[in-house]
Amino acid sequence: MSLPISVDKMYDKYYYTFVKLAQSYFPYSEIVYDIAQETLIKAWVNRDKYNSKNTLSTWLKRIFDNTAIDYKRKLNGQGKTKRIYLRDNDNVFQNFRCDALNIDTVDLESNLNKLDFKYKLILHLLFIKEYTQEEISNEFDIPLGTVKSRKKIGLRELRKIYC
Repeated sequence: MSLPISVDKMYDKYYYTFVKLAQSYFPYSEIVYDIAQETLIKAWVNRDKYNSKNTLSTWLKRIFDNTAIDYKRKLNGQGKTKRIYLRDNDNVFQNFRCDALNIDTVDLESNLNKLDFKYKLILHLLFIKEYTQEEISNEFDIPLGTVKSRKKIGLRELRKIYC
């Protein structure tokens, strides 16, 4: 099965999305452009491996994740034997079932401002400041169940913006 999109359209549609995603993992680094470029090159080279039962954006995101992890390993000087995650809470995109992310809405920080304060606070602390749910619960005296609920509802609201 080949890709349902030409290389030019794939580049135009996804390149800056991957640059912005890479910036969230490697802030202030020039390698974000390399990661985005390499992701699209790998996708095009392996286009015959694309399975149409997955959406194109899901398949590309998996390639992006693996490419970013490879870069992180290179930067840390680690071999392939150790499992590395981009972030502890990298499952933020796990339930985003979209055909494509809207490039204009990828900036998480600016889109958080569109949410109610109680959701914005939790998501900002989790994904920008990289607090754990337990740390938020203790520091702000919010029950852990409430933190989890606000995270879930906030992500649902963000999904409406992104998809």
